[in-house]
Amino acid sequence: MEQHPEVLLPWRETIIGILPRIRHGGKRRQLMRMLTRCEIPESSAGMLFDYCQERLFLSEEKVAVKVYAMDILYNISGQAPELKQEVIQTLEQVAEQFQGAGIVARIRKIIVRLRKEIHQR
Repeated sequence: MEQHPEVLLPWRETIIGILPRIRHGGKRRQLMRMLTRCEIPESSAGMLFDYCQERLFLSEEKVAVKVYAMDILYNISGQAPELKQEVIQTLEQVAEQFQGAGIVARIRKIIVRLRKEIHQR
């Protein structure tokens, strides 16, 4: 999977469709990790975008899932540049809500990249 993310291509929409029903944290983490490594189909991007935003605000969610959710939001905003500002606002809200140094550092890094991309347009 790491070296050949194209293997996932036929399964992307299926994975995105079942993701909200996955209750086991480890399975959710692995599926989201896989999705960070491939382009998200436009037909599923909206649903996945909303799902990732929800995950970021759940206090009981594991840090790894939140990191993958941030990466997926960033990746989707690359496909739909009009979402970049919304991703920045979401990440700023998450940074205010959670005090974990690792999460906040990751948020800052993504926000810097997004702002740079917005100004280059």
